[in-house]
Amino acid sequence: RPAPPDLAGVDLVAVVCPTMYFRPTIAMERFVMRLPVAPRGRTPALLLATCGGMPGAHFSLLAEWLRHKDLVTLGAHWVIAPSNWPPHIQSVKGLRFAEGIGRLATRTVRSLRVLWATVWPEASGEPDERDREDLDRFLDEMLDRASARRLDDAPEPRTLNSALPGTPALGRFFPEDAPDLIVGLRLDAARCSRCGTCVHACPSGTLTRASKDEVPTIGTWCSGCFACYNRC
Repeated sequence: RPAPPDLAGVDLVAVVCPTMYFRPTIAMERFVMRLPVAPRGRTPALLLATCGGMPGAHFSLLAEWLRHKDLVTLGAHWVIAPSNWPPHIQSVKGLRFAEGIGRLATRTVRSLRVLWATVWPEASGEPDERDREDLDRFLDEMLDRASARRLDDAPEPRTLNSALPGTPALGRFFPEDAPDLIVGLRLDAARCSRCGTCVHACPSGTLTRASKDEVPTIGTWCSGCFACYNRC
């Protein structure tokens, strides 16, 4: 939970985070809300994200929040990384995927991959060199526009939504406590080695423990990134 940066002298702001259920992570939302208003007036910003399938309302929500800070979003770019959401149900040491939710998630991810491969072939695999080239082109364009201070033709936040119907609405619907219910991660005290790997891996600080001898607890900041699960 780092303190918001001082934006004095900043020419371009980049906001980068994974997509969590068709929206930005709760940790990023809280961080952006704590940003100061840009002291130099309207300041350009760009948005980047990775997602398991679709960004949904990720970019439109971020652009709306940034607008209140006098930050103007010039554009947004996302990369599909299917393994961001692991299709696993087996136990791994101390962390386990809730059995019923795990089975449903596995079937869902497999079905989505079949769908992606059928109607959207480029989204069926992991990021490759083509994705890197697309990202480089996007960044070059954003840097050129920021240098030229081309802010008047910036896109409206609502136009940054994912093209898949319904996903922007879903992204706006999810409340803060929904991820904790949906992700289905549980801590198995009998199998936990108390190594603290999951605590250190958690980017949102939702996994905590008072001492090295205690089993970590899961709070309400879960972003559904599965960093703890994958590292465990």
